[in-house]
Amino acid sequence: MEDGFRIFVQNNYFDKIDWDNKDKISEQVKNIFFMIKKNYHISIKGLYRVKVYPNKLGVLIIAIKLDNESYGSSEFDLRIIVFFDKEIYLKFDDCYLLDKLKLPYFYKDDYFVNINDVSDIINCVEFGEICLGE
Repeated sequence: MEDGFRIFVQNNYFDKIDWDNKDKISEQVKNIFFMIKKNYHISIKGLYRVKVYPNKLGVLIIAIKLDNESYGSSEFDLRIIVFFDKEIYLKFDDCYLLDKLKLPYFYKDDYFVNINDVSDIINCVEFGEICLGE
């Protein structure tokens, strides 16, 4: 994404989160942003709309930059929205891995597997792309 980024983090970053507490969610997402800045030396500054999609295997975070003109070199602000009922899929362009996964869908030359049907996300994510069910 040119004006943002997409990450999938395992549930251990959110294991003690109360999903009804907006302040705790905001604090944890900010901690993840700080971790990304520190460990990967990525410049994150400006105002971001952040969509958070919790799932049984992890949390998909999609950040879209809205503005950066009124922010200093290391400042960022987040507008966080949490979606609880959105389906998340792994998208594959080749079916060689699908025999190990159950219930694949075929749509527009790609294969999709609901992430809830995946037992080991680590072995699958390097071959597929995480996407939202639209």
